[in-house]
Amino acid sequence: MSADALNWFTLDPSRAPIVSTLFPTDGTGDPGKAINPILTSSDFAGLDISGVRSRYSGSAGGTGFDLAWAQDANGNSVELPSADYIRIDVLSGRTQIDAVSVVPEPSICTLGFLGFCLFCRRLKKKMISRGQAVPCRCPLCGDPNNCQLCGAGAHKGPCWCASVTFPESLLARIPLQLRNRACICQRCVTAFWREQANNRPKKMGSANFYFDETGLMVFTAAYHLRRGYCCGNNCRHCPYRN
Repeated sequence: MSADALNWFTLDPSRAPIVSTLFPTDGTGDPGKAINPILTSSDFAGLDISGVRSRYSGSAGGTGFDLAWAQDANGNSVELPSADYIRIDVLSGRTQIDAVSVVPEPSICTLGFLGFCLFCRRLKKKMISRGQAVPCRCPLCGDPNNCQLCGAGAHKGPCWCASVTFPESLLARIPLQLRNRACICQRCVTAFWREQANNRPKKMGSANFYFDETGLMVFTAAYHLRRGYCCGNNCRHCPYRN
């Protein structure tokens, strides 16, 4: 990165993510819109393409990098307020980059609102960790459980949990003082079944992708065939290899 094309700085490789992991690019999204940085691979478990796009919320995905990671040739952190020039070095193998875009820094008001939301979320999680049940929060992770019975809106139809199986081994993970007082969230249910699946021989869970034992998203051969060409990234199920 450089502000003048003369003095160059490298982004700390220990903090910079690997390109083409999270988040795979979506050509229908907006490359200038940042994806929610708190999302992890577990948030996409069991989702099809439409489900992934709903998580992206209009973003084109991609791998995010921060100027705050800038360092000089000696590995010392430097303050780089802005950069007008970038240089991409491929140290080994090869990579494919669809686009590079600048994501504006959030305003002070936005940061303040996000900070307030994180504070409230942490406070509710702390209440749960102390054994205090919060009806709208999952008793396992403390995240919203999206239960229709404790929502502010009018009840319309069955809750999402009506079509989900909650095995006894999952319910047993709830602390005794929180049982029958709050619903488990869908994310914890999905994570449980994924954990169970990881203990069995791997099967393709989607026509487009699945998650391996390390949590990485792996595209299927069917997805690559629909894509129509080889990206050159040595994908695990590439159908175009000789």
